[in-house]
Amino acid sequence: MLPDYFNFVFLRLTLVIAQISESGAGQTVVESTAEPQTGGAGVDATTVTDLGNENLLFRLLSDPLLFILVSGLLFMFLVLRPQQKQHKQLQQAMANLKKNDQVVLGSGIHGTVMQIDVENSTVVLKVDDKTGARLTVNRDSIARVV
Repeated sequence: MLPDYFNFVFLRLTLVIAQISESGAGQTVVESTAEPQTGGAGVDATTVTDLGNENLLFRLLSDPLLFILVSGLLFMFLVLRPQQKQHKQLQQAMANLKKNDQVVLGSGIHGTVMQIDVENSTVVLKVDDKTGARLTVNRDSIARVV
């Protein structure tokens, strides 16, 4: 069952659509702009306007609750979804982490994985080839696998 606020939004959307359909959505108005012309037969220029589509668009954009709902959906698809995909890729790379992988820490330090301690969730990195300097860091501090 949907939470109460989803039910409220659905009910509100249903009411707006019902009001639109009752107020004459789909009605067609024909305006005639016939002007008498000299030296020839009068020509009727007819303009057909569909009030239903304009009315629907106006009502959907003017309802604050629906505007917030549409803004939230846009935010979700433009910001949250790419961030979730990137997080999943990082989690997959962390699960496949093995010895001799090149990694970059969140602080910008580059290193080579020398040892992985799954129990303590730490990784030993070799950060300098000449001196053999090693750092022990948490797995969570790894920003990306190169």
